[in-house]
Amino acid sequence: MGETTFGKGVVQEYFGETDGSGIKLTVAKYLTPSGYDITRQGGIRPDAVCHDHPRGLTGLPDTCIAKALHGIAAELDTDG
Repeated sequence: MGETTFGKGVVQEYFGETDGSGIKLTVAKYLTPSGYDITRQGGIRPDAVCHDHPRGLTGLPDTCIAKALHGIAAELDTDG
């Protein structure tokens, strides 16, 4: 539930030299269990997309939370 992730799925390390130069090297990347490359394919899209985010504004309902709770309750009903 939410929005598509940013898509940064690599681990980089910086190797600095005493003269101030250096190199940033990609040493690992994240893949999903199915082999989906998060960086190359543009992030991870959630099963249920929701763009509502009142960002702490009082008095505004957060419909994403309501949808998430509804989805959880539905899953619990089918599992029980």
